Amino acid sequence: MDYRLSTMDCKGSLLIIAIWALTTFSILGIGISRITSSQLRLAGRFEDRVVSAALAHAAVRHAWALRQDDETPYETMQELRAEQRQELGRGAFRYTLLDEESRLPLNRATQEMLARVPGLTLDGAVAVTSATLRPFHVKEELRLVEEVAEPMVQQAGPFLTVYGSGAVNINTAAPEVLRALGLDDRLAELIVAFRTGEDGEAGTADDGAFEEAGTIVETLRSTGPLFAAQEAALIQLISQGLLGVRSTTFTLMVDTTVVGRAAQRYAIVLDAREGRVKQWVEQ
Repeated sequence: MDYRLSTMDCKGSLLIIAIWALTTFSILGIGISRITSSQLRLAGRFEDRVVSAALAHAAVRHAWALRQDDETPYETMQELRAEQRQELGRGAFRYTLLDEESRLPLNRATQEMLARVPGLTLDGAVAVTSATLRPFHVKEELRLVEEVAEPMVQQAGPFLTVYGSGAVNINTAAPEVLRALGLDDRLAELIVAFRTGEDGEAGTADDGAFEEAGTIVETLRSTGPLFAAQEAALIQLISQGLLGVRSTTFTLMVDTTVVGRAAQRYAIVLDAREGRVKQWVEQ
């Protein structure tokens, strides 16, 4: 009796040990599987970032080459907004250009100009022009000016730049920027109407372009009558180098894909005169 009980006890113990071992190996297997899956995902994300960065650099070189090949002495919104695409190996990039010279130059603008920018008050404009931080290196430095609140920065930011030649491109500037320069509503509307052509839509075949800074007034006269004050405002801005037809600095809005899946996005500021990147932001 005692012998049989001992044998049964041994069999029970072996069964318990076998179940414990099986459970342990199962847990280890699950853990190893999770670790492996995690490492594979991490490796995939690392590969995406490395390949995306290389694709973004390729997009910058592509954009710079296009700007170098452009022989026209002016830039238009239609030209810059055209999407560029290219596939390279396992990845691809696409980008459009945002014209930094379509915005008001933060470091050259007067108090009166800044006060006319949407979101900024006269007190804020005074604070900006008298700030010890000026000249600003990035427009986000406006957040360090005590009198400029965060809502002001967010609302005014799209109309301001610290890059470029300091001259606003009349071919690409938004009406808000034209008015900030001191042009009246009617003159800003006349400029936009000339740029968009008879159909009133930007980016179509009948769009107009100002080809030289020195002929801006003459070109506008051919579209309708100008008041003496309007002509004087244009001439003054042109003589001060605050209004032109060229653009030299652009923000590339780059989207990359790796093996067919969406990867990293970038906002890259490129000085096309020197082929230099001024700012590189991952989004």
